Amino acid sequence: MAYREADWERTRFGSLVYDLEYIRKRPFFGWGPNHETRHALSSGEGIIGMGNGLSDFTAKFGSLGLITVLISIWIGVYKLEKHNFMKATLFIFFIVMVLNGERLLDFSTYLGLMFLGSALEHRYIMT
Repeated sequence: MAYREADWERTRFGSLVYDLEYIRKRPFFGWGPNHETRHALSSGEGIIGMGNGLSDFTAKFGSLGLITVLISIWIGVYKLEKHNFMKATLFIFFIVMVLNGERLLDFSTYLGLMFLGSALEHRYIMT
């Protein structure tokens, strides 16, 4: 096959093709962040480096995990922007677009956005 060249999985679309098999096998809960279980279906070692962060996160935590993260971020931005639906939705759109190119949900900064709404409720952030 033409796409089976060296490092084909490192591109955005190559990692999406690689991750689709994992997503199809466990669509709701995923394979978990453990490296051995995450790449259990491949014969070699897993992808290291760049790739599609959205499909990687979905393969790790399933569609329920991705939906939970995106809804939590949306609620936090919605509260931060004083109940502006359009700004919160646009923010989620940009987050999804950025995740198509990088695995940013592997870092605590992006995952920490889930707790933005909780911090606003407890007045940890000054307005």
